[in-house]
Amino acid sequence: MNGTLAYFVNDISTSFVIKDLRMMSLNYKRIILFSTEPVDELHLLPENVELIDNFMDWKRFNKKKILKSFFPSMLLIYFLECWSVKKYLPFKTTLALISSNIFKSQELIYHLNSKQLKVENVDLFYSFWFYDCIYLAWLKKLNPNMRIISRAHGGDLFEDRDSISERPLLRNFQMRYLDVVFSVSKMGTKYLVNRYPKYAHKFKTVFLGSDDHVVLNPFNPDKLVIVSVASIRHLKRIHAIAEAISHVKSEITWYHFGSENLHTNDPKIPDYVKWKSIIQAMPNVKFHPMGYCDNQSLMEFYQKNSVSLFISLSAAEGIPVSMMETISFGIPILSTDVGGCSELVNEKTGKLIPLNSTSIEIANFLDTFSSSKFNTIEFRLETREYWKTHFDASKNYLYFFSEVKKLCS
Repeated sequence: MNGTLAYFVNDISTSFVIKDLRMMSLNYKRIILFSTEPVDELHLLPENVELIDNFMDWKRFNKKKILKSFFPSMLLIYFLECWSVKKYLPFKTTLALISSNIFKSQELIYHLNSKQLKVENVDLFYSFWFYDCIYLAWLKKLNPNMRIISRAHGGDLFEDRDSISERPLLRNFQMRYLDVVFSVSKMGTKYLVNRYPKYAHKFKTVFLGSDDHVVLNPFNPDKLVIVSVASIRHLKRIHAIAEAISHVKSEITWYHFGSENLHTNDPKIPDYVKWKSIIQAMPNVKFHPMGYCDNQSLMEFYQKNSVSLFISLSAAEGIPVSMMETISFGIPILSTDVGGCSELVNEKTGKLIPLNSTSIEIANFLDTFSSSKFNTIEFRLETREYWKTHFDASKNYLYFFSEVKKLCS
């Protein structure tokens, strides 16, 4: 595909956003990147990307002027949403949300104009996250020929998540105007279809995927080495991994990649600190808290160091790219059955366990891992093969672009 893409994201600090942006840059001649946060990693941007970061200038925001100009339309959006969700939404909060998104759409047009572009010159408007596409829906209400799509992941999709719960989301308004919402998991698509059946035809599943690093992880069946990857916070339950390891009798080495966040107010940090101190005193345990690690360094670790098992005990997930990366190296996974993890973790890639599994049960699995089918080269080859079939990014993006091409043709 040629043409111009308007790309919207809150920031580009995560590896899968950079990956997505890079893949999109191969299919569009020109990308206008709108980031609500400042972007420092300019060297990561493809050459055909024109950055507009921190693009909301709130000093220009005039709520009274917007209310005066658009109040009847705003009122209609409010009452239609109340009708759709069968309850009254908080009036002032909802109107404030609508007005701020109208302003956001105005800022978008302002920046497009600065690039000598009009809305009709942009082939596709694309939001990487589904947290808030209200401003894009509003823009399409005014410009019906626009084409707008959004990805949907986990924290931006499921409405019971801390990140979006208790907020007026205006999802029915958004669905009315967005052309397609591409969920990155089957579970996410099913959730949208069940919650918004009127718009079921607009929901599609397209996995993200990860790069092929060609090599298998070096296999050493005689050592138990586990890896976890996440910034430590309550939903990721890293403290639960440490607690389970405290019951392991075998010799075990644990590498955790991700910020420990020890100086934050996260409610599970004290538990993590407690169990960390316990396992660090155990003679059979070697724990390596690796801290923040960029994606390239993590991939190099997988290429050079034997890893027996990737472990995730999260309370909530979308469908983790970190797991896709792991199985691309043939490393099996132990994961809680949350979010879309069951679409990644199965009899060919590892072990799926209930969220309420006890630390003793997890420890027993780790103690018996060395003699299990998971600790064989045959299983690791099967794990990588499953990745190639389902989560090879190059294949998944070809499918994604074929779907987008149908929309824009």
